[in-house]
Amino acid sequence: MKIFVFGFGYAAQALAKQATGYSVAGCVRGKEKAQLLQAQGHAVFALDIPQGNECLTSALASADALVLSAPPGDNGDPLLALAQEAVENAPHLKRILYWSTLGVYGNHDGRWIDEDAPLLARSARTLRRVQAEQAWLELGNRSNPIKNPGKTVMIHRLAGIYGPGRSAIDDVRDGTARRIHKDGQVFNRIHVADIAGAALAALQHPSPPSIANLCDNQPAPSADVVAYAAELLGSPVPPLEAYETATLSDMAKSFWQDCRRCRNERLINMLGYKLQFPDYKSGLQDCLKP
Repeated sequence: MKIFVFGFGYAAQALAKQATGYSVAGCVRGKEKAQLLQAQGHAVFALDIPQGNECLTSALASADALVLSAPPGDNGDPLLALAQEAVENAPHLKRILYWSTLGVYGNHDGRWIDEDAPLLARSARTLRRVQAEQAWLELGNRSNPIKNPGKTVMIHRLAGIYGPGRSAIDDVRDGTARRIHKDGQVFNRIHVADIAGAALAALQHPSPPSIANLCDNQPAPSADVVAYAAELLGSPVPPLEAYETATLSDMAKSFWQDCRRCRNERLINMLGYKLQFPDYKSGLQDCLKP
């Protein structure tokens, strides 16, 4: 299987690591980033070079599966804006996986929800995600047998991503960890290895769910996660800060305004995927490894 990833970032690199026996290639914005990834052995190219769009069209024409990792911008999904016709006409492309976010659900006051919950997104960022999801699902629903022969579109709504090099372990180590407390607030999380593993499972499954939540089994307060990371490292636990008086960026505040507990039954039961890291404790133990 030839997998092409549009937006070859952290999760895509984990996918390439796990995809033994598959061909995984992708593209990024920026020549320097492309060169860095190439030096690490990844088959990537930069879009913002003269032949970037030509490379993109060629990659889509030969791909069996497409994974979409780049977030939408003001003009909608970037790949649809650049090369929708190339996607629809891609002769071998059978599976399209869009990595979205649990943020599309908005605020549910801490209640447990599943994929049938209403989408209450409020910020411009999450509303663009809702629109991008719909655009890709509509592409999959179009049934032109010549331009779109049997393309299956899947949406994976990702929880907060962490993993080696990007976790509370790293924050404690570099002295930037904060334990902010807001009554009743919890966050869902997903280890990057499980994003990659679930993607491979979906791309190979005969009838994968069209929408699935990717999160572990233990939504938890961020302060608890930081405290456990400090315990693993034998470091002092950072003091608690009240959310009401904490200095946060506008982006960070937007995350704290929404609270929900997302279920993952479709991931486990319909897709048949077994989480490698079912809770933040097992995930952080993995991040502690050298």
